Amino acid sequence: MKIVLLVVRNSLFFIFHFAFFVLHFSFSCAQVPTVQDCLGAIPICQEAYIEYDTYSGSGHYPNEIYNRPGDCTQDCPGSCLDGEINSVWYVITVQNDGILRFAIDPGNNDDFDWALYDLTNHSCSDIYTDYLIVQKSCNAYGYSPNGLTGISSENGGTSDCNHCGSSGTKIWNSDLYVTEGSVYVLVVEDWIGTGDGFTINFGASTARISDENPPQLDTVFT
Repeated sequence: MKIVLLVVRNSLFFIFHFAFFVLHFSFSCAQVPTVQDCLGAIPICQEAYIEYDTYSGSGHYPNEIYNRPGDCTQDCPGSCLDGEINSVWYVITVQNDGILRFAIDPGNNDDFDWALYDLTNHSCSDIYTDYLIVQKSCNAYGYSPNGLTGISSENGGTSDCNHCGSSGTKIWNSDLYVTEGSVYVLVVEDWIGTGDGFTINFGASTARISDENPPQLDTVFT
């Protein structure tokens, strides 16, 4: 991680106020993203992240996930989620090559659906139109109480897409190989809508998502 310090004598007042104007203008022209929107995704930089409560609704950008019409058992391969329901978004950056695994542990054994998208070379808007490209793992196995779900071949995952129902689908997805510098967003949906929280644990991964290198001063301009 590098920090660049820029000091321009007698110009800081102008820089700060210009930056405020740009941000204010940008936000005034569009909806401000929330953590229920891909653009407002919560960064996860540690092995385990606790979400004490779940969310209702779908944020300020409600149509981010494609919902294939018809029988949900035909959703794989493709977008396995039934649109965006009681969602919250997270973003992770891969620090080294390896296997990405995680477990979503519901506080009350609720039914959580989820999908993982690779946005390294794409944007949030591509999730709806190019889901066959950016979606890397998706699970909508649906019976409550479900218990743990996530990515783990060791726990029985054999596919990167599991649709609704019980026949021919599983609660775990297969391991996912990721590379350094890749950026992923994870959406987690509380299908039942109880409001109970959950924990996301990446501890079984061989790939790291936490930046353990301390910041270093790169350049000082005076």
